[in-house]
Amino acid sequence: MWREKKLELNEEMLKELNKLPEHHQIKAISRYCFKKFNVKIVSIQGIAKLNFNDEMYEIDKNFFTAYKISPKLTQRTLDSLQIATAINIKLYSNYNIEYFLTNDTNILKSSANIRTLTQIIPVSSEDMASLLKLKDFTSEDKTNQ
Repeated sequence: MWREKKLELNEEMLKELNKLPEHHQIKAISRYCFKKFNVKIVSIQGIAKLNFNDEMYEIDKNFFTAYKISPKLTQRTLDSLQIATAINIKLYSNYNIEYFLTNDTNILKSSANIRTLTQIIPVSSEDMASLLKLKDFTSEDKTNQ
């Protein structure tokens, strides 16, 4: 199971990583994690029919789901759209999404409500690192510079 995997960077890797600017470190770690943890990027495309003011409209399935969940989630439009996309991936693909990775404070503050409504748990990158038992080498190494 993916939760049993652990990100381990040897001294050589840490040295090379620390030579990079922080935004390149993030990209490098992301690519490494995508490969190591077999992360897949998926999207759900499709059309849904929306009855709005006695008119029928065809809209993207993710927008339709966002429209339906927005009153219950009380999130900003783009946040609702991101959560709706995660819901649709969970419903219409072979992927069982357990976590929604975000550092958006509004989403994280509403994580209990989002979890109840979607059965998907919003977590911060720091919490996800703890879940995966990752070593926080960036903050440790920055203090040594």
